[in-house]
Amino acid sequence: MKIIYENDKKIRLDKFLSSNSSLTRNKVAQYINLGQVKVNGIVVNKAANIIKYKDEIVINESKFQNKNFSLPTENKLKIKYEDDDLLVISKDHGIVVHPSQNTNSATLVDILLNLYPTLKEVGEPSRPGIVHRIDKETSGLLVVAKNNNILISLKDQFKKREVLKEYLAIVDGNTKEKGIINAPMGRHPKDRKKRALISTGKEAITRYEKIINENGLSLLKVEIQTGRTHQIRVHLNSIGHPIYGDKLYSKKYKSVSSRMLLHSYRLKFKHPIKNKFIDIKDDIPKEFTMEFNNIEKVL
Repeated sequence: MKIIYENDKKIRLDKFLSSNSSLTRNKVAQYINLGQVKVNGIVVNKAANIIKYKDEIVINESKFQNKNFSLPTENKLKIKYEDDDLLVISKDHGIVVHPSQNTNSATLVDILLNLYPTLKEVGEPSRPGIVHRIDKETSGLLVVAKNNNILISLKDQFKKREVLKEYLAIVDGNTKEKGIINAPMGRHPKDRKKRALISTGKEAITRYEKIINENGLSLLKVEIQTGRTHQIRVHLNSIGHPIYGDKLYSKKYKSVSSRMLLHSYRLKFKHPIKNKFIDIKDDIPKEFTMEFNNIEKVL
């Protein structure tokens, strides 16, 4: 698809394309994230890019033409809490939160927009209503805002570290009873898929407490004060206790488990409108109970 912008008034790229084609702003953002949009022959990577008179916009639609996403029905979206302002859902492992250049399957954003079309007006087009994210292979709780005021308020709580974010992790070895890992992180200098401990990186703080130890594995309750990409995975690996089944950071256990055993178990935050705390605990995945039979009794 090729479009020439014929107006002398500057406008956002995503807004222009959604208004002058059959594409929604979310779909436009997906094309941009996939590197399939060019302005005057140059690939753009931001939906908010400003275009001007006589700019030539080209969209390579072939990237999506062969993708037939099978979206779950409503009863497959695990909703743990919902009201008029927000919802808390439990994401299965293996599902990406929002599309990127390497996404080849339906994302959580696709599922949410299919069930809640009005979310396309909330926040960034590529991340409608998404307050925070967890890794593809991590399961568990996520908060989704239903309007922009709620989104801004909840993001502010996360930024100010006012949200309790508690995970369950099964790791290799017998850890200490408890500990704090305070080590800055950044992108790995040689592998862009990874993160690493870097002295010049961003602050990252992880607290953990051992719940039980059996068969050479430890079940940990982990609380993160910061939310860096792969934070728990990198921090626990750095002390010699990689997460069981982590294919990216642990070669020894890359094929032992059917999935990485990291789960966003509990979220506690203040409801922006009701002015009360929402404290949600998720169900424990069956893969965790397979390793520790009495896990429900010790939590």
